[in-house]
Amino acid sequence: MKSSTLVGRRIACIGSTTSGKTTLAERLGALLEIAAVDLDALIWEPGWREAHVDVFRDRIQHALAGDAWITSGNYISDAQDLIWARADTVVFLDMSIPLLVWRVLIRSWGRRNVVLWGTNTEKFWPHLKVWSRDSLVYFALTTTRRRRHQFEGWQRDTRWSHIRFHRLRSPREVVRLLDAVARSVIETPSGA
Repeated sequence: MKSSTLVGRRIACIGSTTSGKTTLAERLGALLEIAAVDLDALIWEPGWREAHVDVFRDRIQHALAGDAWITSGNYISDAQDLIWARADTVVFLDMSIPLLVWRVLIRSWGRRNVVLWGTNTEKFWPHLKVWSRDSLVYFALTTTRRRRHQFEGWQRDTRWSHIRFHRLRSPREVVRLLDAVARSVIETPSGA
């Protein structure tokens, strides 16, 4: 078993769409030998329908039953209380809006007709309609500033005083965190 005092063993990766939450969770998971849990995989049903909130919460509780895990995804109103009550670390990927928009377009183009969660496939063209609530560009533009404001409040909120917070504002800062975690990884006895 591996651990790092820098990030702990129960980590929530949050941020706007295409900020790199899932990639970071997977990389941290590989470094620490911890399962990465993609919250999108737990919520999406076929036809891009969200699972009922009770079903989603049950899936989260099951996925996070162990002592070590890393989540990627926000779902603040539906799952923050479940995840953050047990988390020891929250990593907020606070990328610039131009980078997020660029990544939405690149990722959506690359995911055309690729089967995602719940047998869904992503379409590219709807994301160009920046005024549409179905557009991830719209989502990035409308949630990024709000999430920044929320993050500052969460750091002051006494409910989350047990959590260490990391705010990463660029891909370079993500690499620095991963390098620091890699340098700080220690072997711990099983059951420690």
